[in-house]
Amino acid sequence: MDVLEILKAYSADVDLEIEEALSTLEPDELKDASAHLIKAGGKKFRPALTVLSCQAVGGETEKALKAAASLELIHTFS
Repeated sequence: MDVLEILKAYSADVDLEIEEALSTLEPDELKDASAHLIKAGGKKFRPALTVLSCQAVGGETEKALKAAASLELIHTFS
């Protein structure tokens, strides 16, 4: 598996976590602006590293997704 395949493998799960987190934002203008930034794309390198690190120490992928999504949000909005 090459690097791009690894990044894509976790991208969908991280995107779902991000969408869930953004769905609670108010007002709608903030929610829409935030969603626009996330949908602009990106490699999701940091979230993939988070999940891979979790797996490397025997952790469960699902338990790392919120942290991975958080890192992507911090990166995107900083």
